Amino acid sequence: MGNSGSSSADRARAEERARSQAAAQRQQQQFDAALEEARKQRELEQTIYERRKAEEESKKEDAQMKQDQREAQIKEEAEERRREIDRQHQNRMEEIRAQEAERREEERRRREETEQRYKHEQEQRKRDAEIQKREREEAAEKEREILREMHTRDQEHAENVMKIQKEMHNTSLQAQKEKEEQIRHEREVQQQMADKQIQEMRDMHKEEINSSQSRHDEMMKLMTDQLQIQKEQNEKLMQNLSDLLQQFTQSRNDFLAYVKEKPEHDIVVTEDMEETLRKAKADLKLDTVNCYNFAFVGHTKTGKSSLINAIRGLEDSHPDAAAVGITETTHEIKPYTFPDPQFKHVMIYDIPGAGTLTHDANSYYQDKCLCAFDCLIICAQDTLGREEIDFAIQSLRYNQPIAFVRSRCDIVLDNARKNKEIKKIDQNAVFSYINRMSDFYIGEIARAEKPELRRVPCFFVSAYSLRDLINGEEPEAVYHEQAFLDYIKTKSKYSRNYVT
Repeated sequence: MGNSGSSSADRARAEERARSQAAAQRQQQQFDAALEEARKQRELEQTIYERRKAEEESKKEDAQMKQDQREAQIKEEAEERRREIDRQHQNRMEEIRAQEAERREEERRRREETEQRYKHEQEQRKRDAEIQKREREEAAEKEREILREMHTRDQEHAENVMKIQKEMHNTSLQAQKEKEEQIRHEREVQQQMADKQIQEMRDMHKEEINSSQSRHDEMMKLMTDQLQIQKEQNEKLMQNLSDLLQQFTQSRNDFLAYVKEKPEHDIVVTEDMEETLRKAKADLKLDTVNCYNFAFVGHTKTGKSSLINAIRGLEDSHPDAAAVGITETTHEIKPYTFPDPQFKHVMIYDIPGAGTLTHDANSYYQDKCLCAFDCLIICAQDTLGREEIDFAIQSLRYNQPIAFVRSRCDIVLDNARKNKEIKKIDQNAVFSYINRMSDFYIGEIARAEKPELRRVPCFFVSAYSLRDLINGEEPEAVYHEQAFLDYIKTKSKYSRNYVT
């Protein structure tokens, strides 16, 4: 019983081991099958991966090929556009060269035309001079010929008379020797008659000769007198111009010497204007203690900027010059200095015309504190307008030194010359113009019915002449530049109590 129980247990263990081995074998088989399945799956995935990789590489190659084709096409298009741009540029350059050639040809043609006109004018003047010279020579030759003919006729007549007398004498001797006394008497009578006739002929020719000589002498005297008068006029003009230049040089030197030094006194105003003076110094940053201050006020197109440049000795094209030919739109007062640092104690102020005189003169004068300036210069238009007159009257009420200036006189005279109203612009033409315009200014003051304006002078100047004179150069003509400088210097002294 005991052995049978032990055998059963062994069989059970053997069966259990067999089942375990069978289970392990089945698990091994399942594992091997799973492993084989995994291997096949990996091979399949590898195949799929390789196929996809091949497809992707094929697609990449196709894409790269397409991209290369596209880039080639883009490069070709870009090259075509570049060639087109080059062609257009070349065409444009050819057009520009053609235009430049046409322009040069036009300039050459114009130069040739100008040279031809100049040569023609020179030749015409030369021909005119030669014609005048020939005419004078022919006139003189005709006079000499007339004198020679008259002298020849006188000699021939005298010879004929003497010949006739000789023949008559010989005939009388041969025919009537017996009547010598009678013949002598007849000869004496004939001689007297011949002498009388000769004397009459000589007197007649002498009168003709004297008349011709008198006409010639009168003509020569007239020409000599005219040349002498013209010479005296030219000498007088040159002397007048020289005197004017010397006078202006003295005035310029006095003015520059005056403004070169620091002012000895401040601007003097009445007690009721002291507050306004302080306001001006603050608002305009006006230094009346260390500087002389001159203000130019007026509308545009009155030559104001050119006048400001001229008194400073600057060309209108200078970088520091006041701008000319520009319509003003600001109400700001702009200061200018002299380019020479020696004249650091003088300031020139531009008071714009745009919106200036169109305001009420009283309010504008007060608002802009114009009483603080040494002198106000109103650049007037061709005729005094109501605005200039009202502004001047308001300035006089504040005892402000003021003057009218017309600075475009040279332009007026140039227009008169172009319109054949005058032959040339010289000092005589300038004097005549100034006298005429001074009378016109007096008439304007009378028509304005403002007798106080008689205290305000009007200076007729040329900005270009003033600039030349300031720079020590000789201008074409001299206007009122000297009087203008003397006036603003004197009024500055008056404003500062230098003079009474």
